[in-house]
Amino acid sequence: MEKKKGIYIWLSALVLLGSAGWGALAAAPEWRFMKDLGISSADLARVELDAEIFSSARRDLGDLRIFDSKEKQIPYRLIKEEGVGGKEHYQARMFDSSFVSNQWSEAIFDLGKDEALTSAVTFSTEQENFQRTVQVDASSDLKEWRTLTDKAYAFDYTDKKANIRVKGYRVSYPESAARYIRLRIDASAGEPVRILGASFEREMVQWAREITRPATLVSEKKNESTKSTEILADLGVSGVPAGKISFSVSDKNFKRSFSILTSDSLEMNDARTVGYGYIFRFDTAKFQGESLSADIASAEPLGRYVKIVLRNEDNEPLAVSALDFSYAVRSLVFPAKSGERYALYYGNPEAAAPRYDLDTYFAYLDTDKTAQLKTSQEKINPDYKEPKDERPFSECSPFLLPAALVLAALLLGLLVTRFIRN
Repeated sequence: MEKKKGIYIWLSALVLLGSAGWGALAAAPEWRFMKDLGISSADLARVELDAEIFSSARRDLGDLRIFDSKEKQIPYRLIKEEGVGGKEHYQARMFDSSFVSNQWSEAIFDLGKDEALTSAVTFSTEQENFQRTVQVDASSDLKEWRTLTDKAYAFDYTDKKANIRVKGYRVSYPESAARYIRLRIDASAGEPVRILGASFEREMVQWAREITRPATLVSEKKNESTKSTEILADLGVSGVPAGKISFSVSDKNFKRSFSILTSDSLEMNDARTVGYGYIFRFDTAKFQGESLSADIASAEPLGRYVKIVLRNEDNEPLAVSALDFSYAVRSLVFPAKSGERYALYYGNPEAAAPRYDLDTYFAYLDTDKTAQLKTSQEKINPDYKEPKDERPFSECSPFLLPAALVLAALLLGLLVTRFIRN
């Protein structure tokens, strides 16, 4: 009896161990793709997402899972590596706002005290459609002025019919501790830009790391009816994050608005608009400046194909030789064990986005001390199993009903033929 009891306990332990092991692996067969992440050398690890992951994972990245060598699921935090640091903001009193026709408009701002470090100013105006050179001067006594920059520029593009307005009212300059800042905007080429106010800031930002993905130009055609040029480009994969578009253009002295559409189809049948903007370049005696890039406003990732619609109006099309798309690096940061191996699983459209306690205490972790892991080539999860199709048979076989109707019609026709003959 004791022997049988021991065997029973031993078998029960095996079942429990098997159940525990299966519990850790229960979700793994539902994930189609995987990448080895290698071995961690610290208690916190970081891995950057690559184009293969963006292309094969779910669009919201909610199906990403990390497992260790014992197939235990590891919590992670998805991070968009934007600039870190901060900004100090200052309000200033504006006075002596004035202008001289065909020369300049200007305003002086009092920050209230010396030693208020500033490095950028954003002014406000009601003016529309302009590109102007901006000079920034500094003084501690309103008597002696020193120039911080005279090569900055500001611009505004407003198209009310297309409901587009792109503004560039922010001007950076070398860090200054002066109490008084003077803005002088060139007006030699048009109506003075009247300054209504401004806010100042000091940047303490480490800029985001970006990945730039050149696009392959597929086609370019001129649309006479809309007075535009349509450029179709291939990003090579779908799912890369929206970020910024940059143009390579050889032309001089132009200003063009554009819209951005994207789709996973080369025919762009289901294209959606993800952004708009305008580019310009001026190289004249009175103004030199350019802006050949723009942010893509969409929160959704891009499809594989992108169409740029450049509005020419009555001008000759621009000679666009290249398009680059860039976006901030996305990383997974997770608690690790030194010497432990990890793997990333993805490709499960039915998976619910995970929720981890890690989110509640992540801010208290020392993320400066992380092991940087690298992803392997994408491979099919060897344990992957195709999900069962639980739809009714009639839905799984859409041809069944038409086939039955055809068969019924043939039988009915045969019966009618025999009836007529008889």
